[in-house]
Amino acid sequence: TLPAVARASEPHALAFPFNQRFLLGGWKLLFLDGRSFVPDQSKPADYNRGAYLTEALGHCVECHSKRNLLGGISGGTRYAGGPTPDGKGWVPNITQHADGLSEWTQKDLVYFLGTGVTPNGAPVDEEMGKVIANTSRMSPEDRAAMAAYLAALPRVAGRAPKKN
Repeated sequence: TLPAVARASEPHALAFPFNQRFLLGGWKLLFLDGRSFVPDQSKPADYNRGAYLTEALGHCVECHSKRNLLGGISGGTRYAGGPTPDGKGWVPNITQHADGLSEWTQKDLVYFLGTGVTPNGAPVDEEMGKVIANTSRMSPEDRAAMAAYLAALPRVAGRAPKKN
């Protein structure tokens, strides 16, 4: 629906070795399983809808998890928080562990995904604000489904390191 732009795409500006496309194949072999989403038949429909929205479309795990030296999600740390990509901050734990969202209800999660305001009234930061700009446009049913899935995540310890 938009008119074409008459200019060539800019080349990638990644430094070596990240500018070597063939290395991506090795990374995919190590960290991607290539499987499509399959609903868990033992779970309710809203859980499965939330799992799909959170895992496939929202890919929340990508920011809310620690990474290993090769950039893959570290085993056992899914959704337990991790350093921000620039290394200057911490993305919080979003499991029901005491380090995470154990005090949040599903209603709190739905409200948060719609407004970006935590149960204690604090607004989210810039990066999560960009996410909320999108989740706030979702239907209330989809936000409720995401909340159902997030509330059911296994508890994983993971808190921000203490600042010196």
